[in-house]
This record gives sequence, structure tokens and C-alpha cells, in this order.
Amino acid sequence: MWEGKASRNQRYDYEYSDEELKAWVPVIAGLNQKGAKDIYVYFNNHYRGKAAKNAMTLVNLLASS
Repeated sequence: MWEGKASRNQRYDYEYSDEELKAWVPVIAGLNQKGAKDIYVYFNNHYRGKAAKNAMTLVNLLASS
């Protein structure tokens, strides 16, 4: 719903699946292994707190990898 006549809330009303987030674990871990001091991940799906939920899921996936 990103393009078209969707409302602002409809555009940001998306929750990433665990599979989508798991795809980022090796990318982020690779940056860490290359010596990155700080790694920031930004979620732009803020509608109804979905960004915070997805961020916590990613943190848990990274911790268990």
C-alpha cells in the first residue's frame, strides 16, 4: 500500500515477518565482525507500534545467532 491513494496510516501499517527479519541477521552480524563500532537499524513501520515489535524481534534474533 506504499503507493497510490493509501492514507499515511495504511502506508506504515506493515509488520515484517520473522523470515524477513532473519534475512538481515547475517548482514548485521557481518558488519559487527568487520569491526563496526555502532550499528543502527531503523524501522519505519511505526503504525500501532509495529516498528518497536519488529525491532525487539530483530534484537532477539541477533542474540540467538
